[in-house]
Amino acid sequence: MLISGTRYQQLILIIALAYTNLVFTGFTENSTNPYQETSNQNNSHTLSYLHTLMRYLSITKKSHQPDKADADLIGLTCDDAEALDNMAAVQDDSSILEEAELQEKAEHFLETTPYKSFPSLYEHIKKIRPNIAIPRGNYYIDRPIISAEEMRTLLRASICRATQTLSQAHWVGENPKQHPLFLKINYLPEYLAYQNYLAYVEKRVVEPGSTVIICGDLHGDILSLGSLTNMLIKDGYLDNNLKLKQNTYMVFLGDYVDRGYYGIECLYLLHRLKLANDAHVILLRGNHEDIDLTSRYGFKQELFDKYDVYQAQEIISDTHRSFDLMPVAFFLGCRNQQSGLTHYAICCHAGLEPRYSSKKLLTDPEPHAYELLNPSLLETRDSDSGVITKAFSSLGFLWCDFNTAPNTATHLTQNRGRSLSKEESAVLLQQYSTDLHKVFCVIGAHQHGILTKNPMMKLIYDIQHETPHHQGVAKLWLSPPDQLHNTNHLWNGAVVKFGVAPDTCFNTWHPNQDFDLKYFAYGNLTTGEEIGDWRLDVKYLRFPDDIIPSQLSLAGHQEELNPPLPAQL
Repeated sequence: MLISGTRYQQLILIIALAYTNLVFTGFTENSTNPYQETSNQNNSHTLSYLHTLMRYLSITKKSHQPDKADADLIGLTCDDAEALDNMAAVQDDSSILEEAELQEKAEHFLETTPYKSFPSLYEHIKKIRPNIAIPRGNYYIDRPIISAEEMRTLLRASICRATQTLSQAHWVGENPKQHPLFLKINYLPEYLAYQNYLAYVEKRVVEPGSTVIICGDLHGDILSLGSLTNMLIKDGYLDNNLKLKQNTYMVFLGDYVDRGYYGIECLYLLHRLKLANDAHVILLRGNHEDIDLTSRYGFKQELFDKYDVYQAQEIISDTHRSFDLMPVAFFLGCRNQQSGLTHYAICCHAGLEPRYSSKKLLTDPEPHAYELLNPSLLETRDSDSGVITKAFSSLGFLWCDFNTAPNTATHLTQNRGRSLSKEESAVLLQQYSTDLHKVFCVIGAHQHGILTKNPMMKLIYDIQHETPHHQGVAKLWLSPPDQLHNTNHLWNGAVVKFGVAPDTCFNTWHPNQDFDLKYFAYGNLTTGEEIGDWRLDVKYLRFPDDIIPSQLSLAGHQEELNPPLPAQL
């Protein structure tokens, strides 16, 4: 049932009045920055809902019915509204044409728009942040480096490519084509996208001797990501168009935004890398690729600081659409042609999911395959009401972690899921494996907290100077230590955790800590037919001297901010 013209006009009028009242009552409380106070952050949430309803009503005249839940968010009633759950299933000719035009525009953008190189991005950053070598305080820049139009076009191009790839991929078990909302390109209201989200994992069997570049939490550190890109171009892994050389892959472990200053610039470069290389660049979903967390930990505020309200909300919508299309885990495999045994390293943002088994995925003969997770893995039951809701915090791939001490039992940590023991991790790796498909290693990131207090952070950065073999990357439960401290070979049961990038809140927002991050660590993984042939070389970019493009100088600051690193670096 379509909404009547009179009713439509009434709704638009009420929205306009609500918006006007919001502007005059809420934003005047803090004229310098209307998004930094808690009360006005709530107003920005209200704006989000207003914008959602306006966007939805803008297409209602074509074929769709407004949802009462959307109306209730701002106190409206809509007696003749029906459920919106099947909105995207109604595909008229204009909708199909719109998506086809969108795909054409996306391809044209990729063909005609050169990417902004890191030196170019850096020059823009330096104008806003002249003393770039000194970590900033707790505030954001107020001028965009990437225009809203360019960012939206790039995000739409990435969404188009992802939906095409997933719709044509080989799926083990249920195919997401049965869920039209999941593969839809166009905008969806936030709550509708959340309720129709489908988590999935990806498997890729590569040739022995393949190179895999691995990067941990970025959290808006474009300086480290840009320097890594420059370094890979210099070393021949990438060409000047960001195209990877043969048998080379890149795996990013999630947490691209929040807690830093340049989340949108990181997403810009990550999506350019993804679009240039498609399946050879894996962008994993982290726990901060979540609309709830980005609303509370900085990314949403960053967008409102850099763009106007409408532009920011458009980018938020497209960004979270792209997050929904990222896998939550990636099984990287290499097959021994003689024995037929394939060894896998599982790459995920956080830890292992105890309720999942990868046996069907790994035994499928296709070397590149996907599998949807059971929706129940994203469900949580309220202890008081018993109501079941969908929550990312229930998924171990996004939230679980590991104990640093090998003899500590698995336990629950506050607001962060399970902390897995060495014993349970071994059981789960066995649960994921079969006789001819062995998952032997976990590679992840997901490190938060004050450097001198968090056990994993202390281990990663050798705060107590007891573990020199840990520098930016923690290798848990080494056994026997005398054989493995000085080797880069992986081993059966290995758990490797990458540290966070340096130009983030972890290095600037805790003034009482007595340790500073002075380098960015990333991995150069080489695959092999046997476990002992897999090699993980940890590489470093020193902060700030390796982070800053060599052709650009920071006169007067290099000596002051160049403390020596440990000798082994």
